[in-house]
Amino acid sequence: MKKYFIPLVFLLFSCSTMETQKEIRYYGYDFRPYTAKGFLFTTEGYDGQYESIASFAAVMYPEVKQIEDQSVLGNTRWAAGEVHAGEVIDSMYARATRMGANAIIRFELRDIQKLNGKIIMEGLQASGFAIKRK
Repeated sequence: MKKYFIPLVFLLFSCSTMETQKEIRYYGYDFRPYTAKGFLFTTEGYDGQYESIASFAAVMYPEVKQIEDQSVLGNTRWAAGEVHAGEVIDSMYARATRMGANAIIRFELRDIQKLNGKIIMEGLQASGFAIKRK
């Protein structure tokens, strides 16, 4: 009976609801630094004159590091880092400007996942159509 009591108590407390305050979160990215450089990011198309440069995507996953677990002798754990939207957007901007583009239209940023052994890695994919506005 004792061997079932502790897991049962843990299960009951881990499933309990706690009071919380109202919470609001904002998600997005500020493109003003790129706009100040004359570069356009938009989820829409572009109605002006332009030269097509490339359709491309950037996929970024975090690094995975090995961590020695001192609680179990010889046991190794793995930990995945994080990927931030700014890193992926900066890489899209850098790639597009190297190709001669000054805008990315139909820009899209989405979460992606990849299984790396036993770890599910949370990454980001940015895609769009690079153009040179005239």
